[in-house]
Amino acid sequence: MKHTVDFKECLKDSPKFRASLEDAENDIEALESRLDKLVRQCTAMIEAGKMFSNASSGFVVGVRDLANYFNDDTLVSDNAKVSTSLSRFAHAMSEMLKYFNILMDQAHRSICKNLNNFIR
Repeated sequence: MKHTVDFKECLKDSPKFRASLEDAENDIEALESRLDKLVRQCTAMIEAGKMFSNASSGFVVGVRDLANYFNDDTLVSDNAKVSTSLSRFAHAMSEMLKYFNILMDQAHRSICKNLNNFIR
């Protein structure tokens, strides 16, 4: 990647200068295409993360609903333990999803936006 352009050759506008300039331009184009690909992959990862978050939120709602079912049922003596365990699990999942969403937001801001601005 490191190409040096000799100043004396630059002043002469020699074939060696032209060749080194073309090599530098090719490297810049290759870097730009790789960065563009990385931005697209990051965007796809964030979209998949949003779908995961939505599905997981639905799962948490289902677990909370199940906890409420066991909380209201009077037939089983261990319902309080089941309900409490399910509620704690749902709370832990909610916390995990909160931090996952923060991670996705940070990835979007730090990678996608900044690299996109750098490329343009």
